[in-house]
Amino acid sequence: MRNAFFDSLRGFSMGSTVIAVLIGGLSAALIATLVTRAVAGQRAIIDRDEMSEFSVFVKGLLTRDAVCNSSLLDKTFLPGGKTDLELAVPYGKKSGPIGKGFTFAGDKLSVAELSIEDRGDAPIPMTLRLASSRTPVPLNRHMARVKLQLSHADGSTYRSRFFDLPLLVDSRNQIKACNNEFTVSDACQAMGFEWNNETSPPTCVPKNVCVTGGTYKVISAGLFGRGGCGLSNPATGACRCPAGFTDTIAGAADVAMFCGRFCFLTFNLVHQCLRCPQ
Repeated sequence: MRNAFFDSLRGFSMGSTVIAVLIGGLSAALIATLVTRAVAGQRAIIDRDEMSEFSVFVKGLLTRDAVCNSSLLDKTFLPGGKTDLELAVPYGKKSGPIGKGFTFAGDKLSVAELSIEDRGDAPIPMTLRLASSRTPVPLNRHMARVKLQLSHADGSTYRSRFFDLPLLVDSRNQIKACNNEFTVSDACQAMGFEWNNETSPPTCVPKNVCVTGGTYKVISAGLFGRGGCGLSNPATGACRCPAGFTDTIAGAADVAMFCGRFCFLTFNLVHQCLRCPQ
């Protein structure tokens, strides 16, 4: 009995000790792996949040016309092609321009590509009055596509983000305005009509037809006396046509004959103001 008791107190054998050490080592390695993966997962979540915030920031810049105009005015847009894009705006504590190579999130994330390309849709010809011009300017409305691709400092590249952007481009392929905020004049021209800025208020009229600039009536006293303005043109407030309109006589009205010693006619001439395509 005494020997059996003391044998039970001798501890683990060498084999048991080795097995115990192995189990402890595996447990420690497993715990370290789990902790490392948890930290890496947390960092990945933070990186994804940073990417999402940056993508929303860039999209927000270009989908608000006021900001978009200041960023893209007079930059080149290639119909059917692609060009790199730079935005001269700060992001957080980082100063611009935002473009290829721009880094953020502690320099862990960078812009691998920021470009703008023609989406390939048929452009819509338009004529609009811009802030930089006194007269309407002929432009083409193109639908562009912005591509944003980000990369990580470890060399990995993330899925590209895309969003569409309508632009007004002149004959020299220069961007004159962003056109996210579709207006009544845009809708008029998109349907194939013409937006007439010279009427008050402006009107949407079919193309290749004569546009009226109002009518007026001139009093004629027949053979005797002199006539005058009988009914003024609402467009000018007088018996005349607006600038750029042709004065045509549409006919006579209020015709009457008076006979005394002589018979003569009195009538009013109706004038119509027209502007027709050349």
